[in-house]
Amino acid sequence: MPNYTPNYNLYLPSRLDETIEVDTSLSDNFTKIDTEIKNRENEIGDLTTLTTTAKNNLVSAINEHDSEIGNLTTLTTTSKSNLVSAINEHDSEIGNLSSLTTSNKSTVVAAINEVKGNTDTNSTNIGTMSNLTTTNKNSLVDAVNEVKGKIDTNTTNIGTLSNLTTTDKTNLVNAINEVNNKVSGVAKGTFTTSGDGAATNVNIAHGLGVTPTFYQVQAGSADAGTAGISYITADTTNIIVTFNNPLPSGTDNIVLIWIAEK
Repeated sequence: MPNYTPNYNLYLPSRLDETIEVDTSLSDNFTKIDTEIKNRENEIGDLTTLTTTAKNNLVSAINEHDSEIGNLTTLTTTSKSNLVSAINEHDSEIGNLSSLTTSNKSTVVAAINEVKGNTDTNSTNIGTMSNLTTTNKNSLVDAVNEVKGKIDTNTTNIGTLSNLTTTDKTNLVNAINEVNNKVSGVAKGTFTTSGDGAATNVNIAHGLGVTPTFYQVQAGSADAGTAGISYITADTTNIIVTFNNPLPSGTDNIVLIWIAEK
């Protein structure tokens, strides 16, 4: 009865065999050996395509990165038999690289480096936290909240501008100036408006609270000069300026310099 090798089923001739076909047995054996060698070669791959410095054999190539790989027994994964098993154990945790929101999705290292670069840039743009003039320097959120709290407190202390009893309610400076004018008896300023090509007069609020005894207005822009001041009157609220011609159309193109006294 013929015998065969346990791994590749090669024919083992024996003197006890009734018939031995040497040519056939050798041909079959060499064919099987050739096939298996080719299979192993395909599994190993082309050594010249290794990205390691050593390309002469697998042992040299593996040894080149042995220290970088480390001791498999020190892996904290459940599987420590080989790197493939260990990596597969956390594959789902790593996720799909294509789903990264970074520009570079080639490797996890490249993606992390990109984020690190952006973080460094942001750190430079943000500046040094200890240089904040706020009391709280723990984080930008805390610092902004501190400033916001002070603004809210100031807003409460300032109150609602529309509740001012002054004629001018646009801002505190204007309102204070209006009150000061009433106290001092002298008001002056620069009045700016936009011409519409039709209007021939403007009202300038003087804030004195009474009809001024003296008032004067002069053109402070070319378009105001072109319109030409015809005459000026005043009442307890405004200085009324009438022009010879319609005010030329434009944005903030009519500027008048004025003064009024009680």
